[in-house]
Amino acid sequence: MNIRSFGSSIGINRYLAVTVSLGGLVAGALGQQTSPAPILQWFEASWKTIEYRTPDLFSAGYGALWTPPPGRSIYLPQGGGIGYDPYDRFDLGKPRDPTLYGTEKGYVAAVRATQRFGGNVFVDYVHHHVGSLDLGLNGYTYPSSLLSQGAPYLQDRSDYPGFELSDPNNNVTSPFHRDTYAALYGANSSQIPTGSVYEYWFRLGENLVTIDLASNRAFVRNPVPGETNNIRQAPTAWAIPTTTVLPNGKVGASTILRQANVPTEDNRRFYPDLNGPARTVIDNGVAYTIYDFNLSNPSTGDPLPETPRGYMMRYAQWLTQVIGVDGLRIDAARHVPLGEYNPAYNPESLDIPKLVDRAVAGASKRYNLDGTQRSVFQFQEVFNYDSNFLASFVRKTQPPGDTVNPNRDVLDFSMWAAMANNMTSDGTQNNWYNIRSASVNATINNTLNPNIANNGANGIGFVYNHDEGVSPPGLGKSIVLDNVAHAWILMRPGNAYVYYRSNEFDRSDNSLFFLKQGRGDALGGTYGNIITTLVDARNSYGRGDFIQRWIDNEGPGGVQLAPSAIYVFERQGSALVGLNIGYNPGATSRTVDTSFQPGQWLEEVTGNWQDPSGQVRRYTVVGNDQKATIDIPWNNSLNGNKGYVIYGLPRPRGTLTISNVSQTLDETPTPATNGGRADCGYRSDHIRFIPGLSSYTSRDLVRWITWDVP
Repeated sequence: MNIRSFGSSIGINRYLAVTVSLGGLVAGALGQQTSPAPILQWFEASWKTIEYRTPDLFSAGYGALWTPPPGRSIYLPQGGGIGYDPYDRFDLGKPRDPTLYGTEKGYVAAVRATQRFGGNVFVDYVHHHVGSLDLGLNGYTYPSSLLSQGAPYLQDRSDYPGFELSDPNNNVTSPFHRDTYAALYGANSSQIPTGSVYEYWFRLGENLVTIDLASNRAFVRNPVPGETNNIRQAPTAWAIPTTTVLPNGKVGASTILRQANVPTEDNRRFYPDLNGPARTVIDNGVAYTIYDFNLSNPSTGDPLPETPRGYMMRYAQWLTQVIGVDGLRIDAARHVPLGEYNPAYNPESLDIPKLVDRAVAGASKRYNLDGTQRSVFQFQEVFNYDSNFLASFVRKTQPPGDTVNPNRDVLDFSMWAAMANNMTSDGTQNNWYNIRSASVNATINNTLNPNIANNGANGIGFVYNHDEGVSPPGLGKSIVLDNVAHAWILMRPGNAYVYYRSNEFDRSDNSLFFLKQGRGDALGGTYGNIITTLVDARNSYGRGDFIQRWIDNEGPGGVQLAPSAIYVFERQGSALVGLNIGYNPGATSRTVDTSFQPGQWLEEVTGNWQDPSGQVRRYTVVGNDQKATIDIPWNNSLNGNKGYVIYGLPRPRGTLTISNVSQTLDETPTPATNGGRADCGYRSDHIRFIPGLSSYTSRDLVRWITWDVP
């Protein structure tokens, strides 16, 4: 049973009358700490597929969707053109010229479909760089790996929409330095900056050209006819390799001729209306006026000259206010100016994350049930395992009088590293003492107390992503005991996400593609239901404070006497979670304190009570001393390394009866049995949305089936 609550309803045309008779009582527990429905990172799928499968997203238990960067991208085999090699951020595709994923309208449709069931959409926001292609001037040549992929050189410095590239081998003081940091080599290699400047100067990936976000060069960067400050137009159109699906069905480079920075009237829609509504945002005591986009008449947008950082701020506001996403996943967040003064590279001590906070303040189009406007949520990718460094990127408070209302979190790479180092194939080196308080939240709260470290206030938990996938492992280490890792991440309080690569696009001839595989069972179906079962357990039992109930070999004051393979925690009054990072046949038992009342029955809800060893009990009863004994499987080949259990309050039992039935629909509907509509489908485990079905809803306990009436 999934007992999530979403803040929106779905239109219904007609219902089947359903009467439910429940035997037994529904036991519940309210707690201060909660586990919101998790985020699904859904990559390698078209917007059309995502829109049609939003019922699957909902049915699987997710409350939010994270999409790849939606703008038009450069195609090179290794990057695969998934969006991190940007060509034009504001071009989300159009009819007869789609991106890899589809069109702008298709993306908006996927966003709206997710929001209709109360879900959120978070978009990958790239502000550090343009694409990998550069100018072949001054003796500059690409890295060998780029040359081997047949990467062409740009034909002009204005070939990227919105920017003018710097000439190669020119530093920031050169007159040929423009909107990007040039590669420095030869006699100028000694001028490569060091320290914090290097972190936002150097090129990510193979050759992603870094934008100078501290530059004060101001242009109308989405040029409009007649504007004197338009950015320089590229002199010619050419087939710059942007990503598309080729006629043979494979992903590759488009042959469409593109000329960047051509002034058009349509570009007005990418600008706010200076004669329309505006917001005053107070940040650190300083008031800023932010004009809104005119959603009813986009052509009234007023183009203004802006710096590269101004362009990125407008882009963030456009994504949230016009496209309508609920938040931003900030790519490469550590590789931008972070407020540290440098006379050449950051003379104004610019802090780019704070500028993005300001750009999206008050930009959300969605409201809470109490009528208050939602804050745009940001979570930042900071590829660093130091929890102190990660903590510096979290911003959720503000001085009295400020109105920016920051809502910025960070991916918990410190916890990820702890799992990678302690959920290995070598059980003798795995140790829960190295995991339980490794989160960025522990550092922010300055504690090693696991009950505080895991209260969910900060950090986004995860096991895999597109850089760190199932196989082969990427940078660092892959997590071998990923089933246990997902149980740990999903049953803790706070935010978490699951990575899903749906493999819709044909890349069978591309052995260089970097994207890692995710969990094939993230939406259930063919690849199993391990993850969806855990998501369901999170949504049903992820409430109540985190309380550590057991760790092996703990001495007085919580001192470690020896490593621990076993860890048990309670979600107060809701469930006991037992986790095992060791390898052995069979199972092991632990008797732990609980907050449940004596005599309370608890049921193992993941199905791991069916461990092949036969040693895991399905039910346990809380004793008069409020202790309970649970069995936790060891990881082994027989059980697929499922060394975890969740003992929760029993779910309702009962029978389902349907009254006033006139006829039974076949599994494959026909026009005669489906009200004249043959383009919708029904699956026995949940409703699947097919083009033509205009309304739907799915619940685990009571299923309402809806259809159109001619």
